[in-house]
Amino acid sequence: MDKNCVICARAPYYFGLGHSIYLNASIPIICHKSGFALDVGCNICLLKAFLPNEMEYIGVDISVEALKLAKGANRILCDARLLPFRDCSFDVIFAFEVLEHLYDSEKIVSEIRRVVKSDGEFAVSVPNARSPFSRISYNGKDHVHWFTPRSLESMLDHFGFKYSRISNDIFLPILKVKLGKFAKLLPLDWHELIIRLCHLKHFNKKDVTA
Repeated sequence: MDKNCVICARAPYYFGLGHSIYLNASIPIICHKSGFALDVGCNICLLKAFLPNEMEYIGVDISVEALKLAKGANRILCDARLLPFRDCSFDVIFAFEVLEHLYDSEKIVSEIRRVVKSDGEFAVSVPNARSPFSRISYNGKDHVHWFTPRSLESMLDHFGFKYSRISNDIFLPILKVKLGKFAKLLPLDWHELIIRLCHLKHFNKKDVTA
């Protein structure tokens, strides 16, 4: 297989309770409560239901089958390596559990950097390669790229993003239990998902008005 190619489109994925829990935990951290939001690798556009009504949602994916099931949402069939948007178009961009499915994940982050506004935000999550929970939960799935907290943050830094940890929760395999403050008792390497909120380096997130 050509490693310059995006791996084949994922089939429609019906997110379970665990995904709903971490979306619920992550979305309130976003500073912007209105404006344009882009969901990269949107699948069936579940994320839309968790965003404020004031946000204009657009989802992009390469799965025709998934997009057909994403009713009630603005969505576009496209390759995320070539996003069909002008520079600086979006206030918030999401890529939740997407980058691990791609050989050329850096190209996706580069495109996200291009279309996010100078005061915009980028929220990203990937399975944690150092977590025993992640290895159990995601074993055998179509992941071609495993990230550690350090490798993800290094890539974000390379493309001009500064980041912060926005979740200390651990989502246990099978049960998908959110441990909340008790997760702090365990090392970061044990967290099943690496979740980061990013801003461009030259911009101070404290200047964003809610």
